[in-house]
Amino acid sequence: MRVRAVTQQSEPQPIALLLPSGTEATKTKRVYGAVDRVGVSSSPEISVIIPVLNGEATLARCVESVFLQRQVSYEVIVVDDGSTDRTPEVLQGFGERIRTVTNPVNLGIAKTYNRGIRQARGSLILFLASDCALVSPDHLVRARRLLEDSEETGVVTARPIMPDFAGMDWAVRLFTAINRMEILDPSSGVTEVNFTEARCDLARKDLVERAGLFNEHLDRSNEDQDLSIQIRRLGFRLIQDNSLEFVLQHGGTSDSFFKLLRKQAQYAKGQAYIAVNYGMGDRGDGLWGNRNRRRRAVLRSTQVATAAAAGGGAVGAIWWPTVWFGVGAVLVSRCFAHGWFALPRLQASETAGAMLIGPVCDLVYGGNFLFHCALWTLKGKSRLYRRS
Repeated sequence: MRVRAVTQQSEPQPIALLLPSGTEATKTKRVYGAVDRVGVSSSPEISVIIPVLNGEATLARCVESVFLQRQVSYEVIVVDDGSTDRTPEVLQGFGERIRTVTNPVNLGIAKTYNRGIRQARGSLILFLASDCALVSPDHLVRARRLLEDSEETGVVTARPIMPDFAGMDWAVRLFTAINRMEILDPSSGVTEVNFTEARCDLARKDLVERAGLFNEHLDRSNEDQDLSIQIRRLGFRLIQDNSLEFVLQHGGTSDSFFKLLRKQAQYAKGQAYIAVNYGMGDRGDGLWGNRNRRRRAVLRSTQVATAAAAGGGAVGAIWWPTVWFGVGAVLVSRCFAHGWFALPRLQASETAGAMLIGPVCDLVYGGNFLFHCALWTLKGKSRLYRRS
């Protein structure tokens, strides 16, 4: 796909910074250098907010991808959430080209983003994760145009890609497939979505403020989904332009199997909060207009049903041991479901791993979701972190 220039320019040179050399992406995609940039400004149109925690491996690439943006004025605000690696040294290397905010201790992603929002001077805000990088140098221009074209659009998000997916750690590859992540199941065109993930989202600053910023009680997961709901309830749409892409670097580190399982449990806890507090979705919320969102919603529903069936079957087997056959049949069907999705996307050995690990993830996610739904329901909605 060729990146369309905003105005007629001489042919810019491809940039090797954004896509790893030797990958399939570099064979099929031209990534152009920045020309005619307005650049960093003290009176920016867009404030780019980058939260970081121990991001020395990916932060420089993230920030440099912003500096390549053209024909738009911007500022870069990096909020360091208590990094203990070489992140502060990386930040110092950018000098006055960026504004740095340092948290005294680790505050979590919601408070970190909110500190950046309060420092922002632009009328638009790009939420950009430190392990992500913009691909096209006209990304900000094109995303801004989508907001300008419709007053009902509140947030524009992009499509993640992972050109070096084949070289990622096996655990990351397995969990990407098991969780039906969008890099393996892309949509096309411009679609409405029911939530954005604050990885590469351009939003109207005044709208984010009206929505109450990120919910600081949800500092480990689903703070992005909570804000998305608030924005939709104000009458605005969330759209995803799949021609806008960003590279997802996955932290630049290898996650262990058990660490990824803990993330699964943490995500289920946040999803339970969303379900109990807001219900299962609003009419016309964009869920069914995006293929990947549909597939992930079906996956989560199936995981909850699997955990409920397994738990109920285990209890029933106390009196009727033959119930175990039914539980086994449910788990075997989940093995094949995960294998069916993984087969065209992973190697044969990894597909076998997905068939074994997938049902474990189903039980971890579904069990934690049901437990925390019950816990918050027993506490009563008044005890939830509700918005005013």
